[in-house]
Amino acid sequence: MPLLAIERLRVEYQTRAGVARALDDVSLTLGDNECLGLVGESGCGKSTLALAVLRVLPPNGRIASGRIVLDGTDVTVLSPRELRRLRWERMALVPQSSMNALDPVYRIGGQIAEAIRAHRSTPAVEARRAAGDLLALTEVHRERIDHYPHELSGGTRQRVAIAMALALGPALLVADEPTTGLDVIVQDQILRRLRELRRDRGMAVLLITHDMGVVAENCDRVAVMYSGRVVEQGAVGPVFAEPLHPYTMGLRNAFPNLLADAAELISIPGSPPNLVEPPAGCRFADRCPFVLERCRTTDPPLVEGAPGHWTACLRWREADELRGRARSGATWQTA
Repeated sequence: MPLLAIERLRVEYQTRAGVARALDDVSLTLGDNECLGLVGESGCGKSTLALAVLRVLPPNGRIASGRIVLDGTDVTVLSPRELRRLRWERMALVPQSSMNALDPVYRIGGQIAEAIRAHRSTPAVEARRAAGDLLALTEVHRERIDHYPHELSGGTRQRVAIAMALALGPALLVADEPTTGLDVIVQDQILRRLRELRRDRGMAVLLITHDMGVVAENCDRVAVMYSGRVVEQGAVGPVFAEPLHPYTMGLRNAFPNLLADAAELISIPGSPPNLVEPPAGCRFADRCPFVLERCRTTDPPLVEGAPGHWTACLRWREADELRGRARSGATWQTA
């Protein structure tokens, strides 16, 4: 059995305009010691999926249907008390902003020690020693243990947030844009350390990002999300090298490739649809340069276009031809 199985998950937000389906019929699995990347534009549902897995959705959000099964336990039916035991022990979150994760008036060592003592009957001296060990593990000098968050750089604060998430040795680490706002050198250092920790501790990682390069370098498999749905998923190599969905083809065009002959970056025109009133057919239809009339009326299911490579596109059999056309900027100007 997979460590994490998300089954036909639907998450809704109550908004002034009505009920928005932030996630709609999402199914994913994540195995032990595996890294699954979630990639897509802002607003496609990546962070909502992370919050749903940990059951920390905002007050206007709710899980409307589906299951989230962690190591055989359905997270969606647990009581608040049961959830508190599961968090930190079995799953933990590294948020986008370390300043939102850290208490600004509480020394960082004390925050990590408190997380340990809240779940285990550990003496204060041992908890402090463990906090120092965790800081060292994430490449933060032990003497920083009595510093406040504002005394640390952004990269160091992010390492502290990772140390807190690792405090109780969770089986699943959910990293939601863990290097947002950091320069590329610090970003590379933090992602390298996450790879080493995953290898050494045998953790599974759900890595959420908008950067396809980060996914290509760090993940085993990838799920491409658009408008609250998974439109393509599979091993990183095949999905990025030979995408079957036009949206993935468009994302690939929008990121620089140092090995490519052409340096042109091609953006996807338009914007995602309104999730309060989503279209009846393919949600990417209005932005797709390869759209057919049936795409606007038929909701495409996920199909296995190649072994282990799934896509939700009615034209997946024509992917070889579409990929060639998708490399031209002129193609996307017609969308």
